[in-house]
Amino acid sequence: MNPLLELADTITAKMPFLNEGIFAIRFFGSSIGELLLCIASILFFTIAGKIIMYAFQKYVHAIAKKTSNEFDDLVVEVLSTPLFWFFPLIGFYIGLHFLELSQAYIDLANGVLFAVAALLITWVFLRIIDGAINFFLIPLAEKTKSDLDDQLIPVLRNTLKAGTLIMVLLVVLSHFGIDIIPAIAGLGIGGLALAFAAKETIADVFGGISIFTSRPFKLGDWVKVAGVSGTVKEVGLRHTRIKALDKRLVTIPNSKVASSIIENISKAPRKMTEITIGLTYDTSVKEMGKAMKILREIINERDDCEDEPLIVFKEFADSSVNIMMRYWIIKKSEFMRIRSEVNTEIKKRFDKAGLNFAFPTQTIYLEK
Repeated sequence: MNPLLELADTITAKMPFLNEGIFAIRFFGSSIGELLLCIASILFFTIAGKIIMYAFQKYVHAIAKKTSNEFDDLVVEVLSTPLFWFFPLIGFYIGLHFLELSQAYIDLANGVLFAVAALLITWVFLRIIDGAINFFLIPLAEKTKSDLDDQLIPVLRNTLKAGTLIMVLLVVLSHFGIDIIPAIAGLGIGGLALAFAAKETIADVFGGISIFTSRPFKLGDWVKVAGVSGTVKEVGLRHTRIKALDKRLVTIPNSKVASSIIENISKAPRKMTEITIGLTYDTSVKEMGKAMKILREIINERDDCEDEPLIVFKEFADSSVNIMMRYWIIKKSEFMRIRSEVNTEIKKRFDKAGLNFAFPTQTIYLEK
């Protein structure tokens, strides 16, 4: 026999006066004495739970604080509130057996109590999941340079919680006599149909997982992916958002990101910049050499650019003789400003040296 039920029978046997006199008056099939025993059971276990949890928090928490590991403090904090509610639940369970109830009502009450107990256990597991993630994963993610794992943590948290809720729901349904095998099979068939209907979404999710695991870039990196160049602003399970140079926010499905060539420009040690300068055809070879010398001096004088740029006489164009200069900017985050300053300095020094920039011209010969 259930020891809790034996305790209820023992208490009833030791208090026969609760079935005599005014206590024998019945409401809804139970006497006042039986109702008082039910209420007393709930109050007794509630008070006992308060005392036990007070001692648990005071002494066990004190012991946990003395250890070097903070995880035991977390466990004590996580378990304190949910565990208390098991005591009134036990009191209610015992109190029900003091009452004169039909078996149908007892079974219904036991089912409700089981469901409440399952919810309390779920609450404990959900708090443990939160605590474990806050204690283990978040500090680990903060140590990494990438922000992608920071975005993965909420996804993992929600997935674990959803999985826990589904498992508890299946257990409760099984307790109430509902056959969960067809439900699981139905979920499998429905999931298969859903997979066919949402194959692109699933491909995007797997693409997101691939990005999270391989980490080809992090938030704030300047990348070129799927034909779009810009700064990575967000990486979700289904899509990646990139802020282009013209301030547009471009959303790219993760399946395309994962399958395309990803160029992480921020990972390059230097930002290469190339410029072509066209001079007029009446520029002499000596003046060409002077122009190339000026270009080299402009770059070598700057601390934010690498010394010794690549400078060559590139080509004879239709309206100009072209000099190509390729140089490397050290401060990649400021390349737009640096390139503008370099171009301004080129214009200023070329004007001072009397070097003329070419513009489209056309020579026409007339036959007499």
